[in-house]
Amino acid sequence: MIRKETPQGGLAIVIFTDGAVIRIRLEGRLDTVSSTFFTTEIQSWVDREEFLILDFSGCSYLASSGIRCLLVASRQLVAKQGALLLASLSDEVQQVLGMTGLDAVLPVFPGVEEAEGEALRLRDLGNRATGVNLEGFPVSFRMLAPATGPVRIWEENCLAGYHELGFAIGIGSPAESLEEELNRRGLFVTLGKSSGFIPDDSSEPSDFRVVQDPATCGCYVQWALSVDNQPNTFVEANHNQAISLDQWVDQLYHLTLDHGSVPIRAILSIGEVRGKPSLLFGWLGRGEEALASAVHFPESWVSFMQRTSGGNSFTGIRFVLSKGVQPSYNEQIDNYIERLLSIENIEGVERVGLADLVTQPVAWLFQSDSITGAGITQTEVDMGGSEDLELYQAYLARRLFSDSARIVIRPLHGGYSAQTFQVESYDAADRKLRPTVMKMGHRDMITREADCCQRYALPFILNNSAIVLGTAFYCNMGALRYNFVGVGGEGTELKWLLHVYESWPLAELEDLFDKIFLHILKPWYGQPVREAIHPFRDHDPTLTFFPTLVETAQEVLGIDPEQATFRIDGLDREFLNPYRFLREEYPRRRARSYDYLTAICHGDLNLQNILLDEGLNVYLIDFSETRPRAAISDFARLEAIFMIDQAPIADQRDVVAMINLIMPLYHLSGLDQPFEVSMDSGIPEVVQRNIRLTHKVRNYALRTAGGDPDIFPYYMALLEWTLPVVCYRSHRTLSKLLSAAISGILCEKILELD
Repeated sequence: MIRKETPQGGLAIVIFTDGAVIRIRLEGRLDTVSSTFFTTEIQSWVDREEFLILDFSGCSYLASSGIRCLLVASRQLVAKQGALLLASLSDEVQQVLGMTGLDAVLPVFPGVEEAEGEALRLRDLGNRATGVNLEGFPVSFRMLAPATGPVRIWEENCLAGYHELGFAIGIGSPAESLEEELNRRGLFVTLGKSSGFIPDDSSEPSDFRVVQDPATCGCYVQWALSVDNQPNTFVEANHNQAISLDQWVDQLYHLTLDHGSVPIRAILSIGEVRGKPSLLFGWLGRGEEALASAVHFPESWVSFMQRTSGGNSFTGIRFVLSKGVQPSYNEQIDNYIERLLSIENIEGVERVGLADLVTQPVAWLFQSDSITGAGITQTEVDMGGSEDLELYQAYLARRLFSDSARIVIRPLHGGYSAQTFQVESYDAADRKLRPTVMKMGHRDMITREADCCQRYALPFILNNSAIVLGTAFYCNMGALRYNFVGVGGEGTELKWLLHVYESWPLAELEDLFDKIFLHILKPWYGQPVREAIHPFRDHDPTLTFFPTLVETAQEVLGIDPEQATFRIDGLDREFLNPYRFLREEYPRRRARSYDYLTAICHGDLNLQNILLDEGLNVYLIDFSETRPRAAISDFARLEAIFMIDQAPIADQRDVVAMINLIMPLYHLSGLDQPFEVSMDSGIPEVVQRNIRLTHKVRNYALRTAGGDPDIFPYYMALLEWTLPVVCYRSHRTLSKLLSAAISGILCEKILELD
């Protein structure tokens, strides 16, 4: 044992030489003052040894100058194929290394024994390097790992993430649009965060990609082969002679063959080709091998295949680099490739030319004697007999359910702007995971929904279980995953409020509505805030989901936006054209502000966005439009559903009868004014229910508005949902005609009130 310390006494260094690996214990502070002393004392050991252990159990402080000393020593040891190993970090030192990210760069171990064991393992690997002479070219090789997983073959068109492909080569194209651009299809490779592409069409340029997150980027795959990213053998040329790639590939094949090893399937090699540092990755095969004969190579693959003079076939891509980067001893291949294949260092990609000469080549060999389908590393997506998903949708589903081995997807009700699916997921042991719902739609909507759920639902609604468990995005599309288990557990049956609405007696419905809007959602509607609103901007449906609403109305109902009014057969009056009003008056009045009460509102509250379990616990979903707005907005949305969506319309006579019945409702000038209608036997029960519940939600609106009967904001919010009924694919033309009439009456009243 040798002990030295700084003259000031701030740091002591204790060197233990009696073990299999030199251990240096630091006691005190490795700061600016002591770092020079530390560097001087450790340098002699760095010069003599390949492996050193630094014991930090007695070190309470590490400054940036000390970090620089560690990095310098580490680089020097790595250059000698050794390593600097850190052990027994104090909490303070661990915090510093974690903040700087160096705990992922320097090898750190919980104790000295673990560090010493790793040093001995690394030293043993280095000592196991074997030198051989291949046709006059000396090389050394060492085994890194036994042959690992099988080769994975991709035989079905799919969109696969880089993280799914791993180290792969095949036929495909960059995935950067919702549909594959076939003119860019050709040979591709993926290596961690990097990929290279050589199109079949020689007039198309070769290309490469370097991405930040392999899980968010992918390739359209027609056919491919993947290997584990753990190479089995490392080979290094011990000469400076130039050797053709043809010879190099054959030599690597015979090297493993002569030593009784599992056959090579893929080769990753670096060296200088045509005066440029290069990295190539390719597939090696022989026609007589059982594995090769089990693989059906597509024609486009065969066009890229080359035959070596030794009878091997080789298909590969070469990355042309600005500079080479020496691999660190025992460095993980993923880390090395990431350092080498940076966006700044790649100059281009080319086909591998076997006639090219390479100097000082190094290779990693990937070996396997079996083959399997690509699905062993993917989440299996089962559509349960339903229509298949688009390629990008399946890709998003796999990303959302990466914790599952298998998912069964069944479509739920179709939304106007999104698709919703019920998902059953299973782990690798086929145990069922908690039920969830997956929603797919435009990126902006999915982003809003996840954000709004986090901002407005979770902090306010105490018993709402609709928690966003994850999101995934591709191009302009996105998907999110909702928890869908009620408070009663997996057996909980969640049903839409629509089911109850259509089957319960009116009195029970009214009690349920009171529970929902006066109690559960009281944190939203019961805490209004007075501020300026902009009714003609906030409630313009063409600014959200329905930009072509006016054109659709002309196409579906024949109402020309140039007309001031329109008529309905069976009625003597003319109706103001609401679509012309929307096109001309809304923009003119968009900047007008209005002093009113605002509250957090769902924004698209309907009978399928409110769910109930057996215990009548209430759950809300679909929060893409949730935010503060005019406090009465959600109640106006429900009125549109009651009076139009739920109106019993079978023929033109029903339209006329319904308009005559409810026209007085839209002539009212205050939320506090009752709608007097004779509930005689001639009015269908469902209409009576709809009118009663409309009264109910208007009373909620009046209460939320603090007793202010001003009906103008309510009518504006109502128009936001009566106008776009003409765009609903699920609605009959007669219902759309009813919505046009109600919208026209509302526009007349708004002109009167505004």
